[in-house]
Amino acid sequence: MIFLFLMFFYVSCSAAERQKMLEDMERDFKDSQHTLPTCSRYKRS
Repeated sequence: MIFLFLMFFYVSCSAAERQKMLEDMERDFKDSQHTLPTCSRYKRS
């Protein structure tokens, strides 16, 4: 199931979008180490 989602994710996104998403996810993960795991991505924009 997750594999199919990843396949769809890789096909539907360009390389640049993928890179940006991964960076955002990494940043959110690091933020969640010392804050509540809120979606900081949406606060940022």
